[in-house]
Amino acid sequence: TASRMAEGDLTARVPDAGGPASSQDELGQMARAFNRMAGQVESTIVTLRQFVADAAHQLHTPLTALRTNLELAAGPEDAAPQNIYLARAQGQVARLTNLTDELLQLSRVETGIAGAPSQRFDLAALVRGLAEAQAARAEQAGLAFDLAVPAAPVWVVGQPEQLSALVDNLVDNALKFTPAGGAVTVSLAFEEVTAVFSVEDTGIGIPADDLPKLFHRFHRARNAAAIPGSGLGLAYVKAVAEHHGGSVLAENTGRGARFTVTLPAGQ
Repeated sequence: TASRMAEGDLTARVPDAGGPASSQDELGQMARAFNRMAGQVESTIVTLRQFVADAAHQLHTPLTALRTNLELAAGPEDAAPQNIYLARAQGQVARLTNLTDELLQLSRVETGIAGAPSQRFDLAALVRGLAEAQAARAEQAGLAFDLAVPAAPVWVVGQPEQLSALVDNLVDNALKFTPAGGAVTVSLAFEEVTAVFSVEDTGIGIPADDLPKLFHRFHRARNAAAIPGSGLGLAYVKAVAEHHGGSVLAENTGRGARFTVTLPAGQ
């Protein structure tokens, strides 16, 4: 079995004879431990392969555009066209930088390559600080911005950096996809043994056929094509929520969308 795995067969497993006797013997325990390890290795390699495939696909277009603009910039003697081509190239470089940063953040969460160690912290204070920082942006966009966060601490255990990015992603999406005159509501509640964080908007909503694929990498809802984005933000939100033992739900409200993240409370 080990040699089959070494040759690339990631589905290879040690047979388990089963039965009461084999379940107690040391060889049976070793076989099951090996199979669990093999399953984890297979899952990690599949994730890494998908990451490489996604990266190659997504990096191809901006790299091609970058090369074209640089070739055009090298051509004319007149400085004006050169400046236009160079500005376009700078835009593509910025897009590539953002894309690779987001891919790296997502892959670190999915493959378990953690940053800072987990700690117990007040999610209410984190959400309040991040949301208040976005309030000015909402005002500039002509949006009502409501914040409903308890004054008492809502304790969770995890990585504040990752959960900060989760909150920012969801609030940023709500602001992007809600036209002027609309409203965004950010709320947090403590319910029994869970912390429930939600972002609701009166924006363009989510087409029903996009809902099942919404958290897939690079998937963008068909009504969002004209709005800039990488298609990685919601995949990151899902990965972080699950990494913290929680979940995320997206739904249409009839007048926009609501995203709800549920996390175990760290009392």
